[in-house]
Amino acid sequence: MIKKLVFLVLALAVAPSALAQFGDRSSMLIERLSASSIEGRTLAAMDVYGAGIDSPELYAKLAELIEEILVVLPDSGERATELAWHTKALGTSGDLQFLPLIERVESARRGRLAHHARDAKKVLIQAAENGRPYLDYTKVPLITEAQATQCQLVKQENCQTSRSAEKCVAHHQNNAVLHGGNAIMILHATSRTIGLGPFGGDSSMVANYYRCQG
Repeated sequence: MIKKLVFLVLALAVAPSALAQFGDRSSMLIERLSASSIEGRTLAAMDVYGAGIDSPELYAKLAELIEEILVVLPDSGERATELAWHTKALGTSGDLQFLPLIERVESARRGRLAHHARDAKKVLIQAAENGRPYLDYTKVPLITEAQATQCQLVKQENCQTSRSAEKCVAHHQNNAVLHGGNAIMILHATSRTIGLGPFGGDSSMVANYYRCQG
């Protein structure tokens, strides 16, 4: 049986929160980082981590929050978790001006903070060498045709697999990062079921890779 995969259905099934508006991501996250609750700020930092966002204002906000928490330097608890995530998120910036601040967190030697800071430093240096913020392929969003008009086309590729269509989405997300993209748009996809089991069929998916600002 051959199933035509409608883009919107596929996007909702595979990445329900992936249809991101690139232009306003930074301002939205800065607003969330200004929340009164520790949990709210921590969740915002978790969303920044690996999102590949290019925003000096966003990373400046993270640096400001780290400076504030370093004054009290908690050993454990919610504030320590918040500091860890802010440090990890700042490391994804690829901006070496933040290296001394991350090293200050590392030298604090409080709980697992030093471990998280060391990891953040490695990510920071690697992102700086790559010339762009660190992007985890699992956070590469699927965008619409309208959104793609605001982005630069990087590459078009086809994926064929004996597994499900979701495997092709993951393939395209990872491949987009390798080629310097940060978003994908599915152009065409089909999935054919031949029998039972994980290999009982095949899928084909053509996608464009884009580099979007924000």
